[in-house]
Amino acid sequence: FRSAFISQTFSLQLTLAAIVILGVALRLHFLNTPIVMDEGHWLWLVDQPALLGFTNQRTTLHGILLPAMKLSVALLGDDEWAFRLPVLAFGIVILPLTYWVGQVLFNSRVGLIAAAVIAVAWPMVAYSVTARGYAFGNVFFLAMIGLTPYIAKTQNIGAIWAFTLFSALAGYSVLSMAFAHILAVCFLGLVIIKNGGRKALIPSVKITFAISFVSGFLVLVLFSPIVFAHGLVEAGFLGALDEGRANIGFLGLLADQPVRFWQQWMTDIPGTIQLVILVGLIIGVFSSHHGLTILVALIIVFSLLAIIVGGKFPPARVWQFLVPLISIIAASGIDFVIRRLPAISHIKQSGAVLLVALVA
Repeated sequence: FRSAFISQTFSLQLTLAAIVILGVALRLHFLNTPIVMDEGHWLWLVDQPALLGFTNQRTTLHGILLPAMKLSVALLGDDEWAFRLPVLAFGIVILPLTYWVGQVLFNSRVGLIAAAVIAVAWPMVAYSVTARGYAFGNVFFLAMIGLTPYIAKTQNIGAIWAFTLFSALAGYSVLSMAFAHILAVCFLGLVIIKNGGRKALIPSVKITFAISFVSGFLVLVLFSPIVFAHGLVEAGFLGALDEGRANIGFLGLLADQPVRFWQQWMTDIPGTIQLVILVGLIIGVFSSHHGLTILVALIIVFSLLAIIVGGKFPPARVWQFLVPLISIIAASGIDFVIRRLPAISHIKQSGAVLLVALVA
């Protein structure tokens, strides 16, 4: 924490503060938008007795949302902003967290550029002011990615338990975060093997299997009211992952999802900025070990996707947890270019990054 935030230069701290303020202002602007249909059901559940609410099958979609909203409404009243406040809080936390993960994986300039993109990226803004569980899942997933280099280097038990808890909470936030869990543990396993060579293969398998087993068990514990009320088969877990058009082959699935994801992510972002991000993403993937490792982990996830959902098109929102991670990789590509152009590398990072945020 000290090296990422406190020990940094004043210009960097000022830039990060400006980016966070920009992101918060944008989210507050949309906080009191009219309640949409999907949120209406959660409003109804908040007003119901706890037993009825926590055993309702709809909570399998966004399990953490109900207790968070009940607490917020109990403390602050039943205004729309209080109803959405827990989601907003996590939607704001994602901003400095994106910077931190970018700094952990690459460097502070990468973290700043990524945080600037996240401040204005439409899915990150929209799901920060909509009563769904995505903002929670995004934070927990990104925390897992941020812990990965430390776990791979030290295999610290406390960090492994934190990773496991974050994985379980991500699954409790949004059931489709099962794909985020697969990506995170694959990334962790691959980084462990990269650091330790062949002799690290067995420890890598043991750690990732243990995390997956315990995390899965914790998710079942968190959903236990629904399981006890309806049974494991009828609880509705599989239905949450079973959306989309059927009979789609793997190649069609692979071609469709990135296009849908990119269109949703780039809503309202100017074409010039989109091009810079896309070029940065391509360079970032192939110019760093972390970029290539994440690419391999993504290939594993998409391969398992065809098996888990049976060749269906999942909705694009399933993948919005990737927005911060892709922003970080794209930022690493942009930084890769900046560091090799002397005329640009001398520009103060505060001014350059804030310009990206303001233009977007």
